Amino acid sequence: MKHLEMKNKLSTLLCLLFPLFSFAQITFEKSYQNINDKEVAVSATEDGNGGYVLAAGRKRNSPTFIDTLGILHMNAYGDTIWYNKFIIGYRPEVKLIRKTTDGYVVLGIADDSAQINTWMLWINKFDTSGTLVWSKYFSDSLDICSEDGIALEVAANGNLFLYTVCQFVSLDSSGTILNANYTYYANIFNDFENLKLILKNSLYNITSFYSPTGLPPFKSKILKFNENADTIGSLPIVLDSARRSPRILKALPNGFLIGGFSYYSNKLFLSKIDSTGNKIWDKLIPNKTFLNSYFTSNSLLKNGNIIISGFPKYTGSAPPLLHKAWLYCFNENGDSLWYKEFRADSLHRTEFFDVIATADSGLLACGQISMPDSSLRSYIVKLDENGNLFNPLSVIERTKETYLHVFPNPANNSTSIHYMGTEKDVVLSITNLQGHLVFSQKLRSNDERILINTALFKSGIYLCTIHSKRKMSARKKLVVLN
Repeated sequence: MKHLEMKNKLSTLLCLLFPLFSFAQITFEKSYQNINDKEVAVSATEDGNGGYVLAAGRKRNSPTFIDTLGILHMNAYGDTIWYNKFIIGYRPEVKLIRKTTDGYVVLGIADDSAQINTWMLWINKFDTSGTLVWSKYFSDSLDICSEDGIALEVAANGNLFLYTVCQFVSLDSSGTILNANYTYYANIFNDFENLKLILKNSLYNITSFYSPTGLPPFKSKILKFNENADTIGSLPIVLDSARRSPRILKALPNGFLIGGFSYYSNKLFLSKIDSTGNKIWDKLIPNKTFLNSYFTSNSLLKNGNIIISGFPKYTGSAPPLLHKAWLYCFNENGDSLWYKEFRADSLHRTEFFDVIATADSGLLACGQISMPDSSLRSYIVKLDENGNLFNPLSVIERTKETYLHVFPNPANNSTSIHYMGTEKDVVLSITNLQGHLVFSQKLRSNDERILINTALFKSGIYLCTIHSKRKMSARKKLVVLN
């Protein structure tokens, strides 16, 4: 019994030493613990079953490049299902992740080791368990003009459609190039914005603008491609010649909603254009300019509204104390619906890199948060369509279920156990297959996560059980490999 008490005290001490693992997840707003401190969640996609898969890469604004990248799968409540690492070339960066019919593809860039100071594209295919299926590398054969201005979408037949700043390329599900069409230089929206291919009337649409000098006048077009990467045509966008970097935000029945900024005023604008490219109306985005804000991603919500993510720009050696990542929601008429900022004070700064619409009519945003010790960690926010934080516990209370999650499993030195349920003052017990109790702790909250020191356990199978005075409410198997 004394030995069991000593184990429990050691586990409590570990929770104090590693508070991130014992963080009570009352919302889906959190610094994510399973991506290591060298990586951040750069892009996200849904898994088709209510969960999410994120691609992790180098910390933004960090002068240090890393060799190891990551792909992470979490469930609808934000707990990790699996997390796998992979290595790509020299000075790699993750750009985006997309779901396929049988897994996920991650797109990024890296230094081309064959040619100094040039970039290469890479695409990795993973299966549904995060195991690498294949890797493909593309260098100057795709005439890549910039490390930005990249789009990737997945067709219903599994083919991939890649757009760089110079070419539209179709690849089959094994990553083999089927066709490639040269376009022309398409400038980028800002430092972090990746392009999006918008499907309308069975054609992929993407905006492009050009100026030989980099100064007005700018010529903007919507380029149109079919699934074979054949150019079907283009639609000139009739805007003020100083309107720069238009991006399609939404396809409309008789036109498009686009956004960009004015070269002279740096004001960020929204425009609705008709099917001939003529402007119907213009509106400015309140308090946002190209000089003070990054637009990092946009997505179309299930209710038809548009969401944009971003964070403030700053200059100098240190960012301002109030550095708030933000989300801005508006309708197809350009009317502001809501605006939210997230966790920023003298000790925390947040930056969003990607925002996606979710099947439950909400949205998910991911990026990085600067902690009080100056470390940078992944930051994930799950919201409903009105911008309210999603609370997993409210779902549990409504369904009257008991939730018990164990990760990692199998475990070596430690594992994290997350309990959510309608009952408080339950007990977590861990027993071996012979029924011997090896760990027991009373949980005082109906949403609690604790870290278990499994280094003291013998290798084998254990049963983690949640029970109250009345009944057992949940049980999970834990495998320990020491």
